[in-house]
Amino acid sequence: PLLNTLVIQTAVARFCRTMGTLLQGGLSMIEALRISQGIMRNVVLEKEIKAAEGKIIEGRSLSAELAKSRYFPPLIARMLAVGEESGTSGVMLNRIADMYEQELEKTLDRVMALAQPIILIFMGLVIGTVLLAILLPLTDVSSFSVG
Repeated sequence: PLLNTLVIQTAVARFCRTMGTLLQGGLSMIEALRISQGIMRNVVLEKEIKAAEGKIIEGRSLSAELAKSRYFPPLIARMLAVGEESGTSGVMLNRIADMYEQELEKTLDRVMALAQPIILIFMGLVIGTVLLAILLPLTDVSSFSVG
């Protein structure tokens, strides 16, 4: 679950940042979707965007299609719907990207905080094994009797 969250947050942040930048740069929604879906580097989410692209060509909104997705968080669809209604989809997508990048950073900080004790224990075991491998033969030599 933790890895899944990291992967989705990363892909969503990339997608929203790219879409927002392309829309603000003047590209059409369809062209921006096609470019953005390749940048996500997530096959499952790319398929979701590909399916949404077909529905958008038919006249539906991106927010309505993302709301149907199991993988995209519902907050994205709601924020994007507000952006579509106000005509500022590009700006809203960049805000979503900012939010998810901050969330991703917090999640990575938590993962690293949890990983530090595990790494410390592992390194202690490795060092302990090396010390035992060096010291055990020395104790065997001292057990010989001179006589």
